[in-house]
Amino acid sequence: MMNIQEMATVTRHGLPITMFLINNKGYSMIQQTQDQWLDSNYLASSLEGGLAFPDFNKVSNGFGWDTLDLVRNADCDDAIQSALNNPRPVVCNVRVPARQRVIPQVKFGRPNEDLEPLIPRTEFRQNMIVSPVE
Repeated sequence: MMNIQEMATVTRHGLPITMFLINNKGYSMIQQTQDQWLDSNYLASSLEGGLAFPDFNKVSNGFGWDTLDLVRNADCDDAIQSALNNPRPVVCNVRVPARQRVIPQVKFGRPNEDLEPLIPRTEFRQNMIVSPVE
């Protein structure tokens, strides 16, 4: 939803762009924060919480793009090669479970370089280029 205007630009200029949409039917990264701080109350981040999404394949086709649905891991290699070899714009609609989470993740109050799950502190310090925040 945040890049839909870019589809018009790609179409206007006839660019052979492949877009991978990680489709979990919601905003999973926001839901992770809601898991941590709001007792998994997915207000405005899920279909059940009031979010509305269009059929992305129909939106893509409306811009004249080809679409591929990726549902099974076993189909990924062939589908990705097909998309990347297509001279036209393509949306690969990668369907993932709604409960899929992103790891590692930046946690509230922690610096971006210190993602969770935390690695052992000695390993973390040995790999830092600048002095870490304590």
